[in-house]
Amino acid sequence: MKNSRTKENITIESYNKVAGGYADYYYHRNVMQRELDYFIDLLPHKSRVLDLGCGPGHDANYLVRKGICVVGIDLSCGMIAIAKRRVQSADFYVMDIKDGLSGLGGKFGGIWACSSLLHIERQYLPEVIRELYRVLKKGGIIYISLKHGKGEGYKTENRPYGKVIRYFTYYNTAEIAGLLENQNFKIKKLNKRGRWISIFANKVY
Repeated sequence: MKNSRTKENITIESYNKVAGGYADYYYHRNVMQRELDYFIDLLPHKSRVLDLGCGPGHDANYLVRKGICVVGIDLSCGMIAIAKRRVQSADFYVMDIKDGLSGLGGKFGGIWACSSLLHIERQYLPEVIRELYRVLKKGGIIYISLKHGKGEGYKTENRPYGKVIRYFTYYNTAEIAGLLENQNFKIKKLNKRGRWISIFANKVY
């Protein structure tokens, strides 16, 4: 676990350094609007949503404006600080999914995990998915987006908001679908567009 924490720290330090620029770049772009609208349509009535890896709160802001109660978690304190300022109607916490989610006060009708689980080492993802299944209500919906490919490791990129060094784990569609189905999730919709995999799944038991 120590090695995992070191890998996480490098990624989180990068996000902390670019938090302001990242927030400004994505905040009004609504790049996930189509997926968000579909997610909202699938939510059980009066659902509370967990935004897992919420960053500076751009997706949480969209959900809140649609009248949804949102709790956001992220390991980047810089991102969470911005989210708290910009989306005051939601609750945000610095938290690691691998430590469990028992402190968030009950279960959720929806989990939005957009471009977040891809930073977790492959060996830990089954345990994380079990925890997500536990905190999701029966009939609830989960959305996950990941990068398609093979292997895992660091990638250094010069992005519009700054230079980042991040740890990525890559999956194929059969692999991630199998991981979800092994935890009794039912796949509702699975798409691969370019380098991205998007999955909507239900908790049916």
